[in-house]
Amino acid sequence: MLKCRYCPREFKNPQARRGHYRTCPMKPRSGLTAESRLSQQEPGIGSAVEPGSAGSDHAEICLPPRSPSTPNYLLGMIDAHNLLATLRKRCQERLPFYRLVGSYAVGDGPNFLDWCRVTMDLLKCEEGVGELVQRASVRRDRVWAVYQCVLDVQERWIPWAEREVTHIWRKKEKKDEAMTWEDVAEEYGLPLLKAQLTRLIDLLRRLTAMTRMGI
Repeated sequence: MLKCRYCPREFKNPQARRGHYRTCPMKPRSGLTAESRLSQQEPGIGSAVEPGSAGSDHAEICLPPRSPSTPNYLLGMIDAHNLLATLRKRCQERLPFYRLVGSYAVGDGPNFLDWCRVTMDLLKCEEGVGELVQRASVRRDRVWAVYQCVLDVQERWIPWAEREVTHIWRKKEKKDEAMTWEDVAEEYGLPLLKAQLTRLIDLLRRLTAMTRMGI
């Protein structure tokens, strides 16, 4: 027979004894406190389980509820809000140019209304995330909606930017044959734009994974 290390009770197998340890009245209080603290720890933003990854369903059931009051979560939301504001301002800077010249400067590229739609989508996401930062609780579907909207913005904006870089490069190539497409892209800020969008999308993906369901 197996005996409890804290009280006189005996058990037929180790499983029964382990189950008893959780509620043993003679178990030292320090042990219970340590277990309680361990069970209440929440994962940081870098350790969140990604949607669709192995173990995500198990994590949804076993991990404690993910709350926007978690410092890492709030910092992630604020970071996402700042990135959205930066991208929205950059996109907004294109509007006067396209209002003036229309789509003629870039051939069959995006026109003034196209850039307006992207700017409004980014503004909607920026305001949405700003509202979520101030809420006591957040629904996962709201963070997911922002994530999907930013993906849509990326699919439109990057090809437009690459087309603009090509248009600028063709003009400069006539004056300076040594200038490459990559040089123009760097001058235009295309690598930075791609990096900012990639970082924002990855951040929103992680925030979606950290947001508890059905608040």
